[in-house]
Amino acid sequence: MSIDFAAVLVVLTVVTGGVWMLDALVLDQNNRFAHLLLPDFIMETNMVAEDTTRIRPGEMIRVKIDHLNPRDDVLRVKQVKG
Repeated sequence: MSIDFAAVLVVLTVVTGGVWMLDALVLDQNNRFAHLLLPDFIMETNMVAEDTTRIRPGEMIRVKIDHLNPRDDVLRVKQVKG
């Protein structure tokens, strides 16, 4: 049996009304995107790089789920400030 963790997150967010914050490991960053690994799910995703924050590869950051659509295979995250 295979468990789709993105679908589980969608259901939990709808049921609890919560905002999910996750740890993310920065793998790489360019001018437009930061490439992240979400170690809790062993899943990679991209995050739009903000001009105000510079993160380095190897750094652990906190992110929150901005948009999630498992059917279209879309996971967007934003960095949590502070």
